[in-house]
Amino acid sequence: MEVTNIIEDVDNDVEEDEVEDDDVDEREMEDDEDEKIQEDVEFELIDVEYPPVAKNIDITTSDKIDFPSKEFGNFMSLLVKWDLSDACSNEILKFSKSIARDDVVLPTSVKQGRKFLDQLAKPHTSFKKVPIMKYNNETYYLHYRQIFDTIKELLSNNDIFEHCVFKFTPLYNRGQRIYSEQFNGKWWEKTQNTLPNVANILSIILYSDATTCDQIGKLSEHPVYLTLGNIPNWRRNKPDAKVLLCYLPILKAKTISEKKSRRFLLTKKTLFHKAFDVRYEN
Repeated sequence: MEVTNIIEDVDNDVEEDEVEDDDVDEREMEDDEDEKIQEDVEFELIDVEYPPVAKNIDITTSDKIDFPSKEFGNFMSLLVKWDLSDACSNEILKFSKSIARDDVVLPTSVKQGRKFLDQLAKPHTSFKKVPIMKYNNETYYLHYRQIFDTIKELLSNNDIFEHCVFKFTPLYNRGQRIYSEQFNGKWWEKTQNTLPNVANILSIILYSDATTCDQIGKLSEHPVYLTLGNIPNWRRNKPDAKVLLCYLPILKAKTISEKKSRRFLLTKKTLFHKAFDVRYEN
């Protein structure tokens, strides 16, 4: 009886080993097939010229805007504050001009006023557009901002900066070590000890999810957001504690069968990785 059990166990082990070997062989065959398919995929990756890497972040900003006149600035502030439509804004502008003195400078039109504001946009809030792939005779672009620019936008918010924690901060409850934030962790403590006293840790958190932009479901985007682990959870959960980093390009298929094909899925994966390669180099 014992011998039978041993033989059965040995047989089971052999069968399990055979199954594992079959799984390994199948995975290797799939990998080889993926490589062959990838060689046949008709796409072209486009080289991107990377700007110089920033070595420091200057979070000092100036909110002063030089408008052509005080009245010009007050009028544009009114439009922005109440998010007025162009039709409504033009009516207000027309009325303002009718009662204003001759020496008062106002926008010639709402369109001209908005264009003036666009020209005043701070460089670190501007997006770049670069082509990264060609597929099915269509060029796919990455709309992005430099990572340092998004960090600057976050830290330029005084309310956020005041709550940021840059040094290791142990947390205890009734004498027992507990963990709530990244900066409470042992990794933070260990890493901080390897840095000069003047250096701080900046924890970058990225997250993304494709989203539908219309009720019909035909328009979608894939935004990527950035926030910092230095911001405590309760503050990081507020809307202004995260900034838009980029929009990932979404690969388009002409047919349902193409969309389900392994060739299309491999191209989609390549496009995704190319987009993040560009992001990490900037």
